[in-house]
Amino acid sequence: MQVVGRIDEPSLDGASWHDLRVSARGSDPRAAVLFVVDREAMIEDHPIQVVDLSDEERPPFRCAANVLWSVDNNLNLANMERSSARS
Repeated sequence: MQVVGRIDEPSLDGASWHDLRVSARGSDPRAAVLFVVDREAMIEDHPIQVVDLSDEERPPFRCAANVLWSVDNNLNLANMERSSARS
């Protein structure tokens, strides 16, 4: 079962992906991935920042909002390599 939570915390505005990662991991240790809707995500294609929450600390990448469901499913199931999910 997938669980999606929303964080609307003004104090995190402008935080680095690494700081957001640390905050998210502290909030829910079961979380696998963090989707960040920042200023860049507000442009035409809505490229959402995808942050890995695993112990591997892989760098984030951006994904178009209209295919985010697929990236979410596959990354949570560990069936997709990050390089094939990049947009």
